[in-house]
Amino acid sequence: MCGRYTVNTEDEIIEMREIIQEISIRLSKEYMEAYGGREAYPSMRAPVITTERELTLCKWGFKKWNSNGVIFNARSEGIATSRFFASHLKTGRCIVPASSYFEWQRQNNKPVTKYKIFANNEKSLYMAGIIRSNPNSDDEFAIITREAAKNISFIHHRMPLILNKEQIILWLDGNYYERLLYNESVPVDYKEVG
Repeated sequence: MCGRYTVNTEDEIIEMREIIQEISIRLSKEYMEAYGGREAYPSMRAPVITTERELTLCKWGFKKWNSNGVIFNARSEGIATSRFFASHLKTGRCIVPASSYFEWQRQNNKPVTKYKIFANNEKSLYMAGIIRSNPNSDDEFAIITREAAKNISFIHHRMPLILNKEQIILWLDGNYYERLLYNESVPVDYKEVG
């Protein structure tokens, strides 16, 4: 997965509000005014839903051990055994709500065509993520990725681990979270945007 996604617009929030009501979270007007419809990118503060069922802003990307840049994606296949990510998978799971994400098709190792990828039958995407607490700064999050669905694999070989509505609670509560890492993706579609 490349490093961009779209934060939901107010029109797309209806479906998300139903889910949020189920887990007792309320979106504030300030959140919508500040983030609705914008592209999120690594190092930006963006909204996530925590295991405590709170909507909070965290910085996208775990600061690297050598402080040289950030790691903003974590591979589902190795996250449970990774020294860098495993502890956060057990205690810091989160949901990263979005209306879409972006991927660039590469040609000769250079980005050529930008695609917007979105859920087929849903207004929102619910990407599985992990949070790392940071006592001296903003908490940080990373989006978990998996092998791309066949219909978009020509664009990029990875995609976010996207959960359906029923899986959100299981992910946040920690029930079967390891099984969800290998789940089939929510069906996605795409369109070329540039």
